[in-house]
Amino acid sequence: MPQHKQNISFAQSQKNSNSKIKIENTKEIAFGYSDKRGTDGVKEEIQLQQNQPFGNLTIIKPNKVPFEENKLQNTLHDRIEPITSYNSDKNSSLKTGIQAENNNFRKNDLEKREAEFKRKLLNLSESESPFGYPEFNIQKKFSIPSKWGNENPTGWYLSEKLDGVRCIWDGFDMYSTTDEIYDIPSYFIENLPKSPLDGVFYRGKGRLAQSESIVKKKSDNAEWNDLIFVVYDAPGLKESFKERHDKLKKFFYNRAYVRFHDYIVCKGMDHANQKFIEIKNSGGKGMILTDPQYSYICGESNSLLEKQTQISSKSVSEIIDEQ
Repeated sequence: MPQHKQNISFAQSQKNSNSKIKIENTKEIAFGYSDKRGTDGVKEEIQLQQNQPFGNLTIIKPNKVPFEENKLQNTLHDRIEPITSYNSDKNSSLKTGIQAENNNFRKNDLEKREAEFKRKLLNLSESESPFGYPEFNIQKKFSIPSKWGNENPTGWYLSEKLDGVRCIWDGFDMYSTTDEIYDIPSYFIENLPKSPLDGVFYRGKGRLAQSESIVKKKSDNAEWNDLIFVVYDAPGLKESFKERHDKLKKFFYNRAYVRFHDYIVCKGMDHANQKFIEIKNSGGKGMILTDPQYSYICGESNSLLEKQTQISSKSVSEIIDEQ
């Protein structure tokens, strides 16, 4: 039988079919008891402060009626188990405690990732990183296209917006837009440089759901063979998009499982509208227009424009994840 903390006093109602045991806390309450069988065939409920559910416990604020601990022990059945604790002096809650623990875990995990990242970085040669050296936490710096209105697209780069899972390769690992590391097969890694890349995992038009399912699987799953990684851009290069485009196109020519998403130069408004209609009729998701002088930035940019074939009601984070 678990022991109560000494600074807890208790109140007990009369024993009947609606009997409840109320626990009053003066300093610290143990979320300590989960009744499984009750007493004499009567189901007992343990209740604590603040009217919040915790499993089969309901937290309430009881009246101050003293009750000795040994009477509680005589009332409850032996099969009662400890759960967790609650500190009212600090006005804490279970939710706050869990959040703090998660934050500590994330901090420790981030520190370990950074240390491992730096270790790998020391062993890199310039030839291994043709599009800039890996950058820690670059996965949190996604670019977001703005909506295309009536801006003149003449001379801009035009491409189809792919219906794929957006991600960033930081040079060592493949990250989702929510900072998760994908367990990608080695044949992807072998065809990627040790440089940051922005792109999508793509299976084909209208197959976003299948792509989303596959990237959550382990690297030894055969379904990964159905995906290709399509490179959009190189965030680590401090050059114009035209220069980045030309280098990426040359580097990823005729590579297995990885290809560069090629662009064409837009000849004007009529050309852009015509290409948009073609993309829409073929079941495409939309069109992207990129200023040749565009420098890769985190967030929205007026130098990166899009027009979707269907109006989306999704949040910005959901939209990013599909680009």
